[in-house]
Amino acid sequence: MPFKIIIVGGSVAGLSLANMLEKSNIDYILLEGYPEIAPQVGASIGLLPNGLRILDQLGCYEAYRAKAEDQIYQQVYLRKSNGKIYGYQHDLMEMWLGYPMIFIDRQMLLQVLYGNLKHKEKVLTSQRVVSVDFTESGVRATTKDNNIYEGDLIIGADGIHSKIREEMWRNAPLGYFSPNEDTQIPASTKCIFGISKRPPGYPGASQQNTFNKGYSYYIMEAPGDRLYWFLFVELDPTLYGQDIPKDIYENRIVTTLAPLQTYVFKKWHYRRIITIGDSAHKVDPVTGQGGNGAIESGALLVNALLRKLDESPNGLREDQVESALAEVHAGRFDRAEDVVKQGYWLQDVFTKRNLISTLIARYGLPALGSFGVLYRGVEFCAPATSLERLEIPNRPRAVPFEDELPAKPVKVVTMMHKVLPIAFFALLCFVSTGSVHVPKKLETFIDGLSLDGDQTSMLPAITFVTNWACLLTMALVESNRVGNQLAALALGITGMGKPEQGPERKKFHNMFAKADAPIIKRIHYTVLGASAVAHMANLVSLGIGASLSFGGGNVAMAALGLSKYDGLIFTLSALVLSLGISSWNLRLSGYITTEQALQSALAIVGGICIAGPAATVAAVAIWLCLQTLIVLILISFSLDA
Repeated sequence: MPFKIIIVGGSVAGLSLANMLEKSNIDYILLEGYPEIAPQVGASIGLLPNGLRILDQLGCYEAYRAKAEDQIYQQVYLRKSNGKIYGYQHDLMEMWLGYPMIFIDRQMLLQVLYGNLKHKEKVLTSQRVVSVDFTESGVRATTKDNNIYEGDLIIGADGIHSKIREEMWRNAPLGYFSPNEDTQIPASTKCIFGISKRPPGYPGASQQNTFNKGYSYYIMEAPGDRLYWFLFVELDPTLYGQDIPKDIYENRIVTTLAPLQTYVFKKWHYRRIITIGDSAHKVDPVTGQGGNGAIESGALLVNALLRKLDESPNGLREDQVESALAEVHAGRFDRAEDVVKQGYWLQDVFTKRNLISTLIARYGLPALGSFGVLYRGVEFCAPATSLERLEIPNRPRAVPFEDELPAKPVKVVTMMHKVLPIAFFALLCFVSTGSVHVPKKLETFIDGLSLDGDQTSMLPAITFVTNWACLLTMALVESNRVGNQLAALALGITGMGKPEQGPERKKFHNMFAKADAPIIKRIHYTVLGASAVAHMANLVSLGIGASLSFGGGNVAMAALGLSKYDGLIFTLSALVLSLGISSWNLRLSGYITTEQALQSALAIVGGICIAGPAATVAAVAIWLCLQTLIVLILISFSLDA
């Protein structure tokens, strides 16, 4: 018999999963408790690049974007409690990750997902599930009207108050799930949200954030000449479980008041039952990741099931089903917890709950500017999964998603990768100033690498100063490129006040068009030529033995205030730059493989071997071997973990 899935809940999670199963030729049936699909409940939903990429694979992206009309999220205004603008951000996600942030009515998204299904007869309404039981070879769902549906797997996509989760807990042996976990769900914020007509003069394609002590406003433009709006209010004290009120206004079509419960359940599956979306991980809507996370969970589940069905096309044993469900939990749990933590942090900032969050709201967010939006996008969207068996549409973007990279990023060494070079260069500086004395044997070795020729020649000093100036020129050029103005070092010039929007957006569009590439190439070629001329002059005059020497007791270099170690420090610094940035940084980010990083490093060493004396090569080779060994050990540790 073919493998069959029962989906409970016509939510974003349920309908997106139905589309994935249909595209994957996996049989399913969807049971919705309400009498209609896609009711209007006055709620909006925002999808980000991680969710939109999967919708694009399903053929839903263009329809979803069309629902937004021309209201593609473009800029955010940060306002004080009196309404005065004190900060501004503009969205670069579409340029950066290929998809923008798009907010539409939740009802509209459900309509898109339902409309994309070819077999709508598999979606049944007014089928509220009241119990779930295991059969000899599968699982059975019973509805309120005593209708019975049997399958191989049942998926709860029925929200934070999930009946399927409740039934999963009931069927599990005592102690399998945390006792009374439903009483641990916290709510530290309540929210009133709705949809209103747009007032005249409202800025197009924009979002307005007003931060106040204990509460905040969140307003954004909506399609159809309307606005989506939210009022977040701090709950003090935080409420848990059944103590959380569930107040709803009478006119629920346009307005709803609800507590914002945020929680990631410890376990999401048992035998042939799993919960996804809000049933498993309920996040704060301020993160914009609720619907995206539900879509991601569905994609992980389908990927895992397809791999198992490759092994057993006639059906899956219960242990195979459980193995697939465990993959979903392992792949999503940490990301879900990160998003919940992000929601707590954002609400602390928006409602200024303490001194630190108040300072961040007033000074940190406007200083971050557009970089803050981009960081959020790359940090939370780039690691997302996709549907492995479906083609990913070609959407131009500057940053690939992690599953599109040739190698897995090595995030476990990120902090060490930053700390070790700082410590290394600090030690070199102390040696150069004489604050730290090197061992006598090492000093003798360094002296052996120094210039043996004319100690009064000006050429070593000229070569050193030329190379130093060339390196500084390259650093200045790179730090002032348009793309690098989004980096942490440039935070002070991005987003303060209210910049001219047109020039700002044009500037970043030019970045992706590589408008600054020609002049940057000319500068680099000029720098290369200057360094090469100085090097060749030094080589012709003093011989190959001095071509990579480190200065030593040269009179001219001493007159510049340089110690006999400064030439060595410069050489090692340039080597760290070339090996670290051009090779290992790319490997740590996943842009090249370990093999390619090694090939690059070996090519650099090979060039040194051709040009330099044996003693220099020996010193460089030893340092390189240590650097390579450390990085490879850390990479192996990361991949094993």
